[in-house]
Amino acid sequence: GGALVVSLWLPFHEALYWWAIVFSPILQLASLVALFWAAQPLLNRDGRFRLGLLFWGQSGIRSYFALARPDHHSLLLFLFLIFLGWAVRMIRHPGRSGAACGAGAVVALAMWVSVETLAVVAAAWLTLGLLCLRRPQRTWLYSRQGAIFSLSLLGAAALALFIERGWEAFLVVEFDKLSLAQLAILAWGSALWLFLWRYPGKGRWRNLVVTVVFALAGLLAAWF
Repeated sequence: GGALVVSLWLPFHEALYWWAIVFSPILQLASLVALFWAAQPLLNRDGRFRLGLLFWGQSGIRSYFALARPDHHSLLLFLFLIFLGWAVRMIRHPGRSGAACGAGAVVALAMWVSVETLAVVAAAWLTLGLLCLRRPQRTWLYSRQGAIFSLSLLGAAALALFIERGWEAFLVVEFDKLSLAQLAILAWGSALWLFLWRYPGKGRWRNLVVTVVFALAGLLAAWF
């Protein structure tokens, strides 16, 4: 995308070369800003500054942002930092829905980049589930956040898939990129969180049993 803009002034191949050189440093700086923002509810200014130094000093992280390196991991790291910021706010303020929507949209974009992001989705669901079990008096709030996050993720992922493929290839199932297979997993998780939100019940064990039943049913459906 950036190369197309630069190609207004330079030949396309030369524009692609220069955009590849400048994109990684820009993304590294944007990731540092995202890290400061993500840690704002948890750390003061000095703490965020030290965290930024640790982030900048990691040779493995710097290698992702090497000049002209065609690596999607740098973009995934940037999106993951934004997700962390929304996730922290989603958990700290379970009565607000904006953070859950933002987290879902960012994870959907990351899933479009790489389906490896399903691991992040699983971690988010697990964290919210453990919070429901640990604090049963707030189950309604956390399950509501889980439902909003999952539905936002499902809707944004479906929109990204439609923009990329259109109606003709929307139903094609692939496992190494975003497709109907991943949307089915997201839909199943959304159904679970909607059920826990609308029918919270009483007691942590009830929520655990419902979650286990949904998980087993989902595994059986995927198997057959």
